[in-house]
Amino acid sequence: MAKIEALENNRVKVTVEVSAEEFKEYRIEAYRKTGKRYSVPGFRKGKLAPKKVIENYYGEGVFFEEAFEQAYNKIIPGIITENDLYPAQPELNIETVGAEEGLVFTAIFDKNAFVVLGEYKGIELKKTDYTVHKKDVEARVEHRLEHVRDEHSRIAAVERPVENGDILNINYSGAVDGVKFEGGTADNQNLTIGSGSFIPGFEEQLIGMQIGETRDITVTFPAEYHAPELAGKEAVFTVKVNSISMKEYPELNDEFASEVSDFETMEAYRKSIYKAEEAEVRSENENRKLNDAVKKAIEASDTFVPSEMVREQAEAMAREDMERFGAYGMTIEKFCEVVNMDPVEFVGRYTESAEMRIKAELLLGKIADAENIEITDDELGEEADKLVDKYSNETTTDEQKKSMKDMLMGQQRGMLTYQMRMERAQKVILDNAVIK
Repeated sequence: MAKIEALENNRVKVTVEVSAEEFKEYRIEAYRKTGKRYSVPGFRKGKLAPKKVIENYYGEGVFFEEAFEQAYNKIIPGIITENDLYPAQPELNIETVGAEEGLVFTAIFDKNAFVVLGEYKGIELKKTDYTVHKKDVEARVEHRLEHVRDEHSRIAAVERPVENGDILNINYSGAVDGVKFEGGTADNQNLTIGSGSFIPGFEEQLIGMQIGETRDITVTFPAEYHAPELAGKEAVFTVKVNSISMKEYPELNDEFASEVSDFETMEAYRKSIYKAEEAEVRSENENRKLNDAVKKAIEASDTFVPSEMVREQAEAMAREDMERFGAYGMTIEKFCEVVNMDPVEFVGRYTESAEMRIKAELLLGKIADAENIEITDDELGEEADKLVDKYSNETTTDEQKKSMKDMLMGQQRGMLTYQMRMERAQKVILDNAVIK
């Protein structure tokens, strides 16, 4: 028997009562599943001794924990589904357990995420300048070119004192109050001056050093350093410079353009980048406008997202960014260790945007339902053709294009349909917004 009780903040308390007779059946099942784990004198190891013998030897409650797991797994999933609860690990409390008393336990869940639509037509938006300004696009072009130039730079050894931007190879050994600490010593470590890779103040003190020179530098660990035993402590590092290198960048000329692109001249290459960046700015402006409209619609609605769902989404977004950094397959904890960050703080940066993403998807799904938005096969095919064109180039064969479209219309059909419904729901909000 289960009793459901509504609590504050969209939480629900589930009280489950299992009679002594029912609990006996769960204990028998627990015995069948785990009985061979228990060794009893007089019985060969791995042989299933009688249930009563095991209980007499290990105590009457030997199978209670497994019996509870059996009861929980049989009873709770149905309650979660019937009451639309979020299926994360709940706050559990066993009130009563015993052969004579049976089992009584409570589980506190969050309700599942939900949205009750408010007024999503007639949303008021502030008049904002979404114009694509030439100077902004040109600044992006220069930044893009510098990035490409950096990718095609080469490393050259130099025989001079260290300057900002140099790449050093160093040995270092750190100590706090004269005692070396874990992770504070390394040989042949590469460091780019100005990268901010080391403790604040460390890199600046290396400027002016010569190859082969050794210098003691003093730094203070940040107050919220990931290693608590070092947080706020002053440390002295003995640093030796093994080598000094610098990046040599290619000139932005026709030869460079022909090497890094399909264009023969720098002018043509620059124009192609300008066109791409201009389109990107227009897309970003449109997305900002859409996001503003959706955010207003969310504010006008009643929404709820369980904290555990937000945490899971924040972790997923953190992993997305990690992959952009090239950290494929790396755990969040390991990544944070490499970049010298606290894992909780790192994931926490995504919490607000994670909650907004979930709320937006819930809202747009509701609007799509309310507006009876359906995607026909013809519309789906047209969108697939656009995507194929977008991701094709002059080397893409007709066979490859067909394969791409088949995948979009087959394996990825559900995702493509979902995206199109969400976009049309966004358009409903934006088309009916009032600009003031």
